[in-house]
Amino acid sequence: MKLFISIMLLTLLLGCSNDTENKSSTAEKMIHEPFVVQIDNTGPSFFKNDKLRDIEYVRKEYLNGNMVKGYFYALLLLQSKNDIDEKKKGLKVLRDVWENGLVDAGFNLFNIYYQGELVDENKQKALSYLIKSAELGYFASQRKLGLLYSGDDTYIDDLLTKDSEKAFAWFVRAAKNNDKLSAVNVAYMLYNGVGVKKSDKKAFEWLLKATKMPAGSNTSVYMAIGRYYEKGIGTNINLVQAYKYYDQLQPAKDKDKIRIMKSMTNEEIAKAKRLSLELQEETNTYVMPR
Repeated sequence: MKLFISIMLLTLLLGCSNDTENKSSTAEKMIHEPFVVQIDNTGPSFFKNDKLRDIEYVRKEYLNGNMVKGYFYALLLLQSKNDIDEKKKGLKVLRDVWENGLVDAGFNLFNIYYQGELVDENKQKALSYLIKSAELGYFASQRKLGLLYSGDDTYIDDLLTKDSEKAFAWFVRAAKNNDKLSAVNVAYMLYNGVGVKKSDKKAFEWLLKATKMPAGSNTSVYMAIGRYYEKGIGTNINLVQAYKYYDQLQPAKDKDKIRIMKSMTNEEIAKAKRLSLELQEETNTYVMPR
């Protein structure tokens, strides 16, 4: 009888523990010192390393205490198409990675709790993971908060009240962590005086910084800085530089190139094409010549 009661008590306690975890509105506490890797899990370089796609390799590394490899192990498990048990295992690993200090994992946990994937939907807990990982320095979480506060997030409009000043502050923090998209948003807000005093010069400076940032796509950066050089926004008009950046975006920007070429000398066009090729080599991209 005592054994039966003990088993029942243990079952109830475990059930309460799981129920508490699901109903809690705050992110789980970290048991080790937080650290940020700045994994760009939306960029083209994600999983570029073949070893990171080797589930057995990342599993062994995780079991040996490598939390970064554990993060990739969790994502591979979560990507299992029809195996719910593998997905649940992935969530367990992701939580463990977070609790062991990997701040980047908080962004994924935010998405899971917001969407109610593998867990009961818990938007407050989702927001807690997002804010915590942003405060600890993960650029994607900082950018997301910027989008949420600006009211410009494509999918979410029910977590935060619009606040342009807070949006600007979070975009700046993400941009300082080398996020291109956030830097473009900082420039946009400076140019339009949204949430901050208008400054064309500072807007241009942020776009210039963005051209050297590793995280994110170059498309929006090149479109914006090409326009700034063409119109002389925050800098002197420089059609050579405008052409250089427009040329990276063809055929989308062919009309812009044709337009500014009418105001350029042959020498300027030749220089612009040379600079365009140099930029392509620098960024390891190739644009079909036209």
